Amino acid sequence: MRMKIVTGKYFFPLWGVLFILMFNACGFQLNRNRLQLPNGATSIHLYKIANNSYIPRLDFDLKDKLIEKLIQNSIDIRLTEEADMILSFTLESLTTKKSEYSLDDSAQTYEYLFNVRGRLSVFDNRTQLFYLNNFSVGSSYSIKTEDTDLSSFDEEDGRSRVLDSLSDVIANKLTDSF
Repeated sequence: MRMKIVTGKYFFPLWGVLFILMFNACGFQLNRNRLQLPNGATSIHLYKIANNSYIPRLDFDLKDKLIEKLIQNSIDIRLTEEADMILSFTLESLTTKKSEYSLDDSAQTYEYLFNVRGRLSVFDNRTQLFYLNNFSVGSSYSIKTEDTDLSSFDEEDGRSRVLDSLSDVIANKLTDSF
């Protein structure tokens, strides 16, 4: 009986499938762009998101966005006494600044710049030490429009997007600081 060697158009797809199966079986995962807590920490507790901005519900919205981001990165959210890390954040301000923005003279365009600032603290529950204590973080988002005033939808969208951006900054700061 003669053995036939796989060549031609089936050679590379067959090896590709074997390669994927081989790495899948050993538990290999690509973790590029994934948030990883320091020193083997796998869980976190969102202790307190305080709102000193005088804009209602920003603390709840930010907490929801942070929880979503942490869950997307396979980080467990636990009770204070069970968590490896404890995160607290104070929203200090969210401002909107309107300025004229025009690329040409044919139409008047405005830019609405949303800025959010706050203070981040991260405590390692295992070592009983602060990794970040009252660290200033912020983010911004802009909307460009021909409207002289923002609609309530655009204003809510701008706030939501700047909080999305802030949750990214906080998540990256968790990784960068360690």
